[in-house]
Amino acid sequence: MMFRCFAAIALLVVWFGPTVSTAQHTHPLLRAQALDMDNLGANDAATLYEAAEWLNNWSKMIDRAPIVGDKASYLAAIHKANKIYQHLHEVDATKAAYLIGMASSMYNVGEMFPEEAKDKRMARYEKMVELMKTCVEEVDPKNAICWTLLGVAYGRLGTTRGVLSSAFLAKNVESAWEKALELNSPHVSLNGDPITIDTTYGLAVFYRIVPDHWLVQLITRTRGNKKKSIAYLRRIAELQPDRLELQKELAVALLCYGDDESEMAAIAEAKEILRNLIAGKFDARDNRMTDEIDKAHAQELLNRPAKDACGYSRDGFQDLSDDALQEAKQKHSDTKASP
Repeated sequence: MMFRCFAAIALLVVWFGPTVSTAQHTHPLLRAQALDMDNLGANDAATLYEAAEWLNNWSKMIDRAPIVGDKASYLAAIHKANKIYQHLHEVDATKAAYLIGMASSMYNVGEMFPEEAKDKRMARYEKMVELMKTCVEEVDPKNAICWTLLGVAYGRLGTTRGVLSSAFLAKNVESAWEKALELNSPHVSLNGDPITIDTTYGLAVFYRIVPDHWLVQLITRTRGNKKKSIAYLRRIAELQPDRLELQKELAVALLCYGDDESEMAAIAEAKEILRNLIAGKFDARDNRMTDEIDKAHAQELLNRPAKDACGYSRDGFQDLSDDALQEAKQKHSDTKASP
């Protein structure tokens, strides 16, 4: 756990304590909290960027140690950081870091909305796409973080709208993440994970949730590959064995593959992983805000038929039936026929 109880209490005092002049503070988080948000121009870029990064880091600390704060304080930190990033970008539009900061805040806010608030979530993901396209097309084409976040944004748009109804986005997701891997960047992602691991994770989910079907290939110019999904997940789960979501996704891919190929050993392995996950075997240093959600979903996956795992996402279970595929094909044909 990143923080002990006394550290958590100290941070709560920091967050909810009185705001005074930054000159009285030595810790950068305190300085960030004390910034006059109505007079950001009075500070130099380095000071503002440090403040925004600390506010984002504070948000991530809640991810790793939920005792630190609640949802309201989490969102307050994100909104404050985003306002600073926006100011910095307005002053200097050539820095990829400012675009990345804004995109990460859009993602964090989008993920906090409930499942039924689709319009609000999609608005944030659409803004992410806009920001990251600016990064890779105009600012820094070799920035792996921008490419990764572009894939994340397209992917979350797809799962929020529905995978098959957003099939036209599939190639965009795959291409963005493949580009990020090709760059082999040493950078870390939003949660401090190696960007190559997060990108591989994204591709693994992509190859599992996109159906391996000729109709999908026709519509999207790509298709699923469950063996590739499992191989990717095994590789990164070995690198981060305490990251619960990777274990869950490996189990999901094994369930999906096992049902498709009638491989009972894969299904048995998946169920063992899910039971261990629920029992807390993977609870260790790498705790995240989504862990309790993933544990609940692990139980639901155990209770459902294995075939349902193919359409699993945190947004719910996607309809990947043959009827849904045919409906997607018809929509694709209607779109092509439109003047």
